[in-house]
Amino acid sequence: MYIHTAQLRPLLDSRKEQTLEVVLTSGRFSVKASVPHGKSTGSHEAVALPFQEALRSFDRIHKELYQEDFSSQKDFDMFLSQWDGSEDKHVLGANTMLALSIAFARLMSRERKQEVYDYIHQEFLSRVPSAQKKSPYLVANLVNGGAHGSFSSAWRSQFHVSPLSFQEFHVIPLVDDVAVGLGLIQELYSKLGRKLSSYFDDANIAMGDEAGFSAPFDSPHMVLDIFSDLIEKYHYPCGIGIDAAASEFYKDGMYLYQGKEISKEELLSEYVHIIDTYPLLFLEDPFHEDDFASFSELFEKVKSEDLLIVGDDLTVTQLPRVAEASKQGAVNACIVKPNQVGTITEVLEVVSYMYAHGMRAVASHRSGETLDTFISDLAVGIGAWGIKAGAPVRPERSVKYERLVHISE
Repeated sequence: MYIHTAQLRPLLDSRKEQTLEVVLTSGRFSVKASVPHGKSTGSHEAVALPFQEALRSFDRIHKELYQEDFSSQKDFDMFLSQWDGSEDKHVLGANTMLALSIAFARLMSRERKQEVYDYIHQEFLSRVPSAQKKSPYLVANLVNGGAHGSFSSAWRSQFHVSPLSFQEFHVIPLVDDVAVGLGLIQELYSKLGRKLSSYFDDANIAMGDEAGFSAPFDSPHMVLDIFSDLIEKYHYPCGIGIDAAASEFYKDGMYLYQGKEISKEELLSEYVHIIDTYPLLFLEDPFHEDDFASFSELFEKVKSEDLLIVGDDLTVTQLPRVAEASKQGAVNACIVKPNQVGTITEVLEVVSYMYAHGMRAVASHRSGETLDTFISDLAVGIGAWGIKAGAPVRPERSVKYERLVHISE
């Protein structure tokens, strides 16, 4: 397939920060793709370039795109990787590469008269012949802390408490029907809002980066207690998840947890207590991004088929780091963020390795999002265990849930 025109243009994400969008045309088809950006990023992620730098690189490559007849997704993505030529994608930029890769996938699916998730699944089958398309569990971030929280100086001075150290608190409906799961999340979100109004003045309740609630909680336990009470009271078939994002509160070998400096051993004990106390299904990035040993120690201590110990900053959708996590027995699931690596082909290679080594995949958005819904198609196409898309109350989050419902229908 020949690319006839290619355009790169700026776009504001959900945090009103600049990201980028690609428009590709081939024959009678024209498609676009935009990429998100994270506030809490692992240091081992591929490099995302600022728009003006990305545009300069794009100006050097886009005419070359017109000269090639691309026969497959791998062919196109390999062209991008070879043109970039760096390990961390700093020449073309992982954000530019991903937008091009997604746009090309949409062109190919249009050419083949396929839905994008079918196209992804077909590409994935060449690596994992037993792979199944399926709707993922919805890992919905309903309370935002850490780097994703919205912390006003007014309630800080009033309550004299530290912001929540943990970055995300999830509710996970354990139902196979996406529409039912989404309905449970929306109902829980509404009840949670009313519950928080009984604890805090409305002026002290805000919306975080991923549309979850931010408020002056005195500890993670307060959030988990509220979640557990709502789930038990209304008999919701839901579990609870946490993204600690521990690298964000780690410094010089210690963790600043709820305003107090603690060791990794003390933090491990806190996790064990939480796991023993609450219906926890999902624990992401419990330790610093390079501390494979502590991940392994926690995983061994609480080993359970019902609990996912998840790598994100630890693994950053990079094959060498996923392989190291597997070798050390550090996790049994990994977050899959395409912009951490750069192309769809590389994403599929990483996920196929994960599946071959007994890990589960959780497709994920970023805190700075766009209205692009590719992550939903990817989750279904690879048969991901779950998907993270935030709270379904802002357009950039809701469209991803709506796409999943549309696919399931």
